[in-house]
Amino acid sequence: MTLDEIKITLNATVLTKNSDMGMNIERAYCADLMSDVLAFSIANSLLITRLPI
Repeated sequence: MTLDEIKITLNATVLTKNSDMGMNIERAYCADLMSDVLAFSIANSLLITRLPI
């Protein structure tokens, strides 16, 4: 699934200005600890979070 398809499906907001919206995402995850994000993140994955904007 591409990043653009995920954005549309989740009705999400992309906060970065330089996104490759055609990037193929192979996995998605969420974590409550930044140490988990840093330890277990891999290429072509997407961190899903809920940040107030």
